[in-house]
Amino acid sequence: MKWKSTFCLADLILLLCSFLVGRAVALSVENHMSVDDFRSKITAHYPTRLRQPTVVEEALLPREYREWWKHIQTRSKREVVRVERQATGGIYEQTLLHALEVALFQSSSRDPIFITSTSSSCSTDQLPVYDFHESFFNSSGCIGDWFPLFSPYTHICDQLVIIGESALSRLESNPFTILNTCIAGGPSIWKFLPFHSEEELVGQQVPFDKFEKQTQTWDGYPFSTGWQSTTNLFDERGVENLKTTTITTRPGDILIIPPGWWYQSSGVGQPNVSIRSQRCGKDDMQHLIEHIMSAKGIDKTIVIPDKKSIDMKEASCLIRELFEVVEATR
Repeated sequence: MKWKSTFCLADLILLLCSFLVGRAVALSVENHMSVDDFRSKITAHYPTRLRQPTVVEEALLPREYREWWKHIQTRSKREVVRVERQATGGIYEQTLLHALEVALFQSSSRDPIFITSTSSSCSTDQLPVYDFHESFFNSSGCIGDWFPLFSPYTHICDQLVIIGESALSRLESNPFTILNTCIAGGPSIWKFLPFHSEEELVGQQVPFDKFEKQTQTWDGYPFSTGWQSTTNLFDERGVENLKTTTITTRPGDILIIPPGWWYQSSGVGQPNVSIRSQRCGKDDMQHLIEHIMSAKGIDKTIVIPDKKSIDMKEASCLIRELFEVVEATR
């Protein structure tokens, strides 16, 4: 009974935050849209893709994101997540149940706590996350997302992310689209840098003190899926000259981050719970291939045909060729 009462309190706090925090946010029109605006201005002109990070506000109705959150709660005793105490640098694994309690009652400005799911996606695999995301993109007969074609070689999981009060994510950039769906808690603030190559950043003396090849847990497949940096965009010292974009998201919102943009998020007040997913359209696919080849030092080019419609068989052959090249360099 102790677990039940404690967890219900955590759940109540997260749900109350969704209502108590107002939606007044200083954003440009281009940075946030209603669901109808997004579908009429963006997907109606497919394959035009977003030029900058965009929030689709209230994409999930309260009833829907509460159901998603309730589903995750029921799996919370089984899923193991990665807990990072950012003040001390300590990293350890806990069940999601206990990690939520830690985030709620222990995360603070002095001891911020950032939590992510591991390679398992057990808390999100039965949710209609993929169909929900695809409903925003009108593929017009084309292959909308190429990542399902990766399934014979590697499994790409959604990631559950819990940002405690004052916690920060790593600053990172990916060569594909990131979809972040907020489902519980308070607001989170995001900062973005426009796309630059690593060479451009170094040439402009941008204070990125460390670049790391970020290999996500796609069953541990050994190729880079983006870059990370230890630079903190929320600390103005040293980055005051950078032109950043700031966006706030709340439960029900979906944040769409185009390929190449550097992004970092921070928790405000109560912990924020979101599901982070990846999507790779045709234009993104060429970007991803070039990134993988460059990061591994492979002197080979795989070109996605410059035509609107690519059938499933042709696309599958291109993906198979990519993995054969990568496998040959292991």
